[in-house]
Amino acid sequence: MRGDHMADDLHAEENGIASSPWLKHTRARRPALDGRLEADAVIVGAGLVGSLVAAELTGRGLNVIVLERQRIAGGTTGHSTAKITVLHETDWSRIIHLHPLNDALWEWASLNAAAPAMYHELIDRYGIECGFRRLDGYLCERLGATDTTLAGEWSALRAIGLDIEDAGPVGDSPFGGVVALRLAGQGQFDSTAFAAGLFDALPENRLQVFESSAVRTLARSGGRWEARTDNGSVTAPIAVMASLAPVRDPTLLFARLYPYAHYAVETHPQRRSDGLWMQVNGSGLTARPTDEAQGPWIFSGSHTRLGTRPDERAIYRRLFEDVHAETLSTDQSRWWSTHDFSTPDGLPFVGRAGMHDGLYFIGGFGGWGMTKAIVSATLVADEIEGLGRRSLRGLLSPDRFHRAGAWPGLLKENLETAGRLVFPTPEQKSAAAALTPMGLAAGVEPPRCTHLGCRTKVNMAEHTLDCPCHGSRFADDGTPLYGPARRDVTVKSSDETAGVRNDTPPDRV
Repeated sequence: MRGDHMADDLHAEENGIASSPWLKHTRARRPALDGRLEADAVIVGAGLVGSLVAAELTGRGLNVIVLERQRIAGGTTGHSTAKITVLHETDWSRIIHLHPLNDALWEWASLNAAAPAMYHELIDRYGIECGFRRLDGYLCERLGATDTTLAGEWSALRAIGLDIEDAGPVGDSPFGGVVALRLAGQGQFDSTAFAAGLFDALPENRLQVFESSAVRTLARSGGRWEARTDNGSVTAPIAVMASLAPVRDPTLLFARLYPYAHYAVETHPQRRSDGLWMQVNGSGLTARPTDEAQGPWIFSGSHTRLGTRPDERAIYRRLFEDVHAETLSTDQSRWWSTHDFSTPDGLPFVGRAGMHDGLYFIGGFGGWGMTKAIVSATLVADEIEGLGRRSLRGLLSPDRFHRAGAWPGLLKENLETAGRLVFPTPEQKSAAAALTPMGLAAGVEPPRCTHLGCRTKVNMAEHTLDCPCHGSRFADDGTPLYGPARRDVTVKSSDETAGVRNDTPPDRV
């Protein structure tokens, strides 16, 4: 169905299911934390990063407790397109423009290139069933394109030591005729099945995982960190924030993390040339197959700063139109979005946060968390153990000073955030008829975010409240789903039970 024929209600059955395919399996719930516990390390967040850090630390003999405010891998991990590749569209061109091409950057690139093999080894070791397989990765542009984007990224990839191949013209890509670069040995999987399976496989005498256990505060006392939830606490000398956004923020990371939404749709393309495909121009789409031989493919695109568009339904319509035009598909079986944070200089924040010993943060993956997560987990575990890689610590440190080339973007993002805090945009202030379908009382502005007080915005496509300042998202009952907010918002509804509807059933992962 083309976007111009699409019903206004994106939730109509003919337009597919508003949910990621990784969340379709029901899993047994883990208990919530109740009481006071101690461990060698506490990890905040049970997504992909949390599972990988837990595997690293338990493997090095530490007793670990993981606290998750929702379900294991139900957040960003559960909404990823789950591609494992060092080919990150045009990111490497930007990175080598902002950073000197030195040994540290070479090592970072080499570790990213090794990510598929690192996952392969873990999956084999623990026998995790997650649909993992290796396949080629492609960067491509349309035949006849006149810009130099693909050539520029090829130069950047070769400069960081990747042996990428010129695949020449390819006629049967999901996007039709393209010119492509190819890198063998990339990977894909079911990211939720992997993270949940990894937690299940780790030794019970070393690991405890608690769901529905949102960390409200993370404070240091007597040389130890205490993570407090509503019904208990965990104290440990080591605390790792693997929660997308920092729980404790001694270096004002929230001012250097920009929240972006990435949109995806599952559909059946007419052309099926196996591999991970990423356009570097045109519609800027990415594509990957699912496990089924003639099953749907997953396409993503239309990256936008969270909560800044008048109506997210228009973003999905545009994505549907682009995918249908590029792939000649005629359906969409699922559609969803995921959130991630970008940094001013294109590299994630990985390592000790602030001057206090024992506090670590991993985040700012810029939409490529599958690859960067496994590398970052290893680096943080090495740092905790006091091992080398000093040059990488400086390159990725959450406390690093950003180079001059990153400052224009840094200033722009923070000026826009300050403007939204003091002067809410028309999209943030929208009320009356626009809010009535959401269950909010007509004429009532959306509530202010409990992080720093920005006015939230109603997401009409996914029925949530989104904060455009620092990326917090709230569900129908006002509870925070993503981002730095830790406290509920109060939703003034048109009756005692109405709120902002969330289509994902509470018993899903």
